[in-house]
Amino acid sequence: LLMFAAFFVGALGEELGWSGYVLDPLQQRWSALQAGLILGAVAVTWHLVPLLVMHRAPAWIAWWCLYAMASRILIVWLFNNTGGSVFAVALFHATLNLTFMLFPINGSHFDMRLGGLGLVGAAAMVTVPWGPKTLARYRTA
Repeated sequence: LLMFAAFFVGALGEELGWSGYVLDPLQQRWSALQAGLILGAVAVTWHLVPLLVMHRAPAWIAWWCLYAMASRILIVWLFNNTGGSVFAVALFHATLNLTFMLFPINGSHFDMRLGGLGLVGAAAMVTVPWGPKTLARYRTA
């Protein structure tokens, strides 16, 4: 519980900036999907040096980049469908970060390839029915 609280504080700090401050202006200019991809690219760049310092393998970093891009799309979807709740997206962000501690890399069951592909699948499952423009209006057939 203490570990989750620490991750939540960190995620809240990031999400106050990314979701609470930057996301709305991005969505005024681009679609929600494009805004998510832009913020995803920024988040990847933001975290790249720490990943290199931790001596992560290049393949792991590539899969993590996919994971981070897809998670940002999910965060935009969550933000747009909760009335702009930074609290909700910070909880989601903290939960994603906590998985790395619960399932550490060495000898674990957490596989970044599966995580990346799983989040891409989840991002597709919200993008197709809700639509890339807003990720907030569920489209019916």
